[in-house]
Amino acid sequence: MMIDRLKCSVEEGDLIMVFPAAIGIDAPVLYVVEYSPPETRYPRTDEVIVSYGRFSRTPREGFWYLDGPSVEYVPYDDDTMHPKDEELMTLKEVFEPFQIPSFGDNETIYTGFSYDINPIGRSVLHSYFRGVCPLCHNDVWYPDLNYDQPYPELFVTEIDQACPCCLGYECARNDANMLEELEELKNRLNTERHEVEQWEFDELVAEFLDLVQTRYTIQNYYKAFMGLDMWDIQDRVDRHRRVYVERRRPFSEEPEEQGDGS
Repeated sequence: MMIDRLKCSVEEGDLIMVFPAAIGIDAPVLYVVEYSPPETRYPRTDEVIVSYGRFSRTPREGFWYLDGPSVEYVPYDDDTMHPKDEELMTLKEVFEPFQIPSFGDNETIYTGFSYDINPIGRSVLHSYFRGVCPLCHNDVWYPDLNYDQPYPELFVTEIDQACPCCLGYECARNDANMLEELEELKNRLNTERHEVEQWEFDELVAEFLDLVQTRYTIQNYYKAFMGLDMWDIQDRVDRHRRVYVERRRPFSEEPEEQGDGS
């Protein structure tokens, strides 16, 4: 049966992700709603006007961006910047290429075709981006090493900061704050190591490692929601203990003592 109405109402600025699997195209496409009849619960596809959605790694007028669990569109402030008429189309025009006549009658069906209104971040990450973050590429994110310095306000240190794209800006901002606290604790570990009583230093170590554990636990919460590989929290805590408390090498044990050959 032809899809001539949407399954729910939409409004200007909403995003619609279309999965054109019916003709063998796996990658979905995102469209931005430019107009929809007001107060219409199930608008007709020939009455909903859309434009092709453009992606940006950072918030930018006229583009959509991935903000961890959510997908956001930034509208134009200037009405003259809206898409030109030739860039607009109806949803019916978007859907029409995927109409496949069924065998045996004149009915039109949409085999393998689907759409999602205002998709969540996890869906966009795994369907549109094939599960690979367009900013950190599922690797550790070093803000100062990105060629165009996205989100420079988040830079704290060259460490595995939470990515504002796949984990979201809120997670990344909180992570940057915790990294600043960890930097202060690292400095105290260095300066107070031989200046305070052992029990005081032990308390400082516990505070430091507790914050390390909390930081990776929060990152894992967002990673789980986004369907990403999670940190081995105990491993990260052990590495921080080894480097900043025991002052050993970060990724290996201390080298074994060599014999005298006798």
